Amino acid sequence: MKIGAEWLRQWIDLPISNINLCKQLTIFGCEVNYIQEKKKYFSNTVIGRIVSKKKYFPDKRLILYRVRISRTKKIYIINKKKNYLSAGVQIPVILPQSSLIKDMKILSCYLYKNKISGVFCSYHLAGIEKNNKEVIIISKKLKVGSDFNHYLCSYNDIMKFFIPFNRIDLRSVWGISREIAVLNHLPLPKLKYKSRFIPKKVLSEPRININIDIKNSNIQYIFCEFYSLKVPSVFPFRMQERLRVSNLLSDNIILNIINYIFIETGHWFHVFDLDYLKQEIYIKELQEKQVIQDKNNKSISLVKGTVILSDLKNILSFEDMEYSHYSSVNSITKNLFLGSICFEAEFIQSRNLIIGVERKIEYLKYNVYPSTQKNIFQYIQNLILDICGGETTTLKKYKIEKDYSESNLLSLNINRINRVSGIKFTKKDILSILKICYFKFFSKKDNFFITPPYWRTDIRIIEDLFSEIIRIYGFEKIQSSPPKNWNLSFKHTKERISLSRIKLFLIDRGYFEIISYSFIDPVVQKFFITQSNSLSIINPISSDMSEMRLSLWIGLLNCVSYHQKRQNESIKLFETGLCFFSKKEKGKIKKVFQNDYLALAISGFYSHRSWYLKNRKFDFYDLKGDVESILNICGKMNCVEFSPENFIGLCSEQSAGIYLNGQFIGRIGVLDPSFYNVFNLHDSVILFEIMWKKICDSRSIKIKYISVLPSSQRDISIIVSSNILSKDIIDVCRNNISIKNTDIYIYDVYTGSNIPVGKKSISICFTFNSFKNTLIESDINLNISQCVTALKDKFGAILRD
Repeated sequence: MKIGAEWLRQWIDLPISNINLCKQLTIFGCEVNYIQEKKKYFSNTVIGRIVSKKKYFPDKRLILYRVRISRTKKIYIINKKKNYLSAGVQIPVILPQSSLIKDMKILSCYLYKNKISGVFCSYHLAGIEKNNKEVIIISKKLKVGSDFNHYLCSYNDIMKFFIPFNRIDLRSVWGISREIAVLNHLPLPKLKYKSRFIPKKVLSEPRININIDIKNSNIQYIFCEFYSLKVPSVFPFRMQERLRVSNLLSDNIILNIINYIFIETGHWFHVFDLDYLKQEIYIKELQEKQVIQDKNNKSISLVKGTVILSDLKNILSFEDMEYSHYSSVNSITKNLFLGSICFEAEFIQSRNLIIGVERKIEYLKYNVYPSTQKNIFQYIQNLILDICGGETTTLKKYKIEKDYSESNLLSLNINRINRVSGIKFTKKDILSILKICYFKFFSKKDNFFITPPYWRTDIRIIEDLFSEIIRIYGFEKIQSSPPKNWNLSFKHTKERISLSRIKLFLIDRGYFEIISYSFIDPVVQKFFITQSNSLSIINPISSDMSEMRLSLWIGLLNCVSYHQKRQNESIKLFETGLCFFSKKEKGKIKKVFQNDYLALAISGFYSHRSWYLKNRKFDFYDLKGDVESILNICGKMNCVEFSPENFIGLCSEQSAGIYLNGQFIGRIGVLDPSFYNVFNLHDSVILFEIMWKKICDSRSIKIKYISVLPSSQRDISIIVSSNILSKDIIDVCRNNISIKNTDIYIYDVYTGSNIPVGKKSISICFTFNSFKNTLIESDINLNISQCVTALKDKFGAILRD
């Protein structure tokens, strides 16, 4: 919602600047942006008043106007005939040699017997609305001869409000000024148009009858009728500019008046062409779904229960006063029906209807303040008569069954709000805030019984009241001191590797995360467990979801099967979650454990098909490489060992246990082909699973100096039995090297021609370096000789030429 600062200052005497006001409202929960428009300047442009007019005989299509521009001076102006340009009307007059600065064109004037010395200022000339040749009409209160620029300068400061959804009291200039008064301890602004305003031309009772038929709701409806209106009348310039700022200015003067009252007071009205209405109007709920055309001739589907306003034949309006295409007001409307409906606040808050495909019922156009409804209605009644003339009937009011203007009585305990907020409020503090906010209350010891003012329909429960008291007290006064338990937890998390860090790494590697149920089929789970430590559910959803999972593999395999059936060639999945274990004694569950696990599964081809690459399928070492990267991120790579081991569900020759400092923490391997039928698989799957909490602890980083001395590299190749592990060979080499700063790794394993059956060739690389002195050839050869001798003694290794 956008409004001009001058409109706001008309309602309340602001004690601070516009910029500071925007900051204050933003701090207190209503975001406001300050916009300063470029000022318009008119040289030699003054306020004039039409004294008389007559036909301009050289051209009968024109009128010669006599205009007073000061107490003693009058000029003549020639202009096209305009009915609204009559004697007594005040307009801005552009005098000779006037130029509209920057974007405005230099104005030339007509001459008529040396007395023609100006032209009327139109919206086009003023740069307000392009191609609008209508003359600007201004208030008669302005002094004749005064500078027109003084009148325009107040429209430059604009405020754009982003109102919270629950604060419907802030949807108007009146409501915002009321909020400003509360925040700055000022008197509340009051509606200036009270019931003492009686319409000037009153007819008898309206001919329309209203019938209300809505169950379990209190409704107040006020309406009247207008006759012989002049809809092509001129809308006052000040009002036009205010609506233009709010982006609500239209070509229809009646809708402009409705929009103006809506922005100023927050109250909305029904307005229809009276000549198209039947004698009876009904307010009721739809009993079945119905499709109608809106005012833009678009189809809207109204669901059962939608509140509508209709005559005997057609639906005129629905829910938040959105109009249908029937009985809409236009430029030739002479007789008008004006109505205002007020709902009970609780009835509106319970509404959750969807109208059409993408349109949700707006909360903004509902009226919920019956105490001010009549005064606002009389205000718009007089405004229509002042601008459009005509006559009106007396207003007719259908009263509500009970008074629902009073809000709920809420009980506030000082100790409770202190405990919830962490602020030590005293009784004096609470009393002061309640008075500032205009709450009605009485107290008993430390308890307050509070009734919010009628406009605060958002305060329905005690938590709303807590929020309002803390808001007025000042959020900036609340000290930032999180609970101790959170403090300890936060410090602890700094010492851990975040699981999200690992997830991002896996996503970068091409994996997709899945989420599966913790409840699984016990028949399938038995294929992966060796002991009866599963946890059965007493009242399962179904038989295939009757046991808590002991492994994440079952969910991963089901997902792999799903994608294989859909011919996905490369599948890389991961999942994190809890697995559940029970400790039993004598057949009874004594204790239940739950552990966080990280699991991976890959299947299919290593990469997508390409004409320049030979594609291959995933193997055990592809997944092992990703696992080693995860362990390296967690700082555990040097402490972890992969040991060949048999696991149920995995191939005996392609499976390994993962050990951290000698403790089992996970497993990796290729799924046994005998399980393909269980999961409807048709291709191999490589699986990995590890206990997350065992590896997430972050290790301290040890700084290692880099030697500036040159390093020396040696390679050897040996033939050993195929049963000997590479890890054991590396360990033997490390134990027989006397040069401490030496890196040892295996870079090739070969079986085939020239290698005996049951043997394998292993190539080992040694990189020697020293911090103290440059290594000599004899020291390096001695260390290599020691390693070869140790390998021969322990594994029967043969050195290859």
